[in-house]
Amino acid sequence: LLALTATVTNRARTAIAGRVQLISPWHTWSLVDEWDTGVTVEAGESAQVPFAMHVPARAETGRWWALVKVSVAGSVHYTEPIELVVTR
Repeated sequence: LLALTATVTNRARTAIAGRVQLISPWHTWSLVDEWDTGVTVEAGESAQVPFAMHVPARAETGRWWALVKVSVAGSVHYTEPIELVVTR
């Protein structure tokens, strides 16, 4: 089992609750078990948000991008993209 982990840091003075989504091309959707999840982070703290991944035997080989979208308190934030590589 593989996992891509995003770290969400709260710099606010109160706890925040939001959505964390792994965004990637449709070719990679079968690699991610759950692409959308909620997160609550206390003031001044950080939380790890794992995205479990697996490569099915029939998965196409190739290179794709992925990034994380964080939506909280009416704001949307995006990470820099990373590269997903599937090889045999």
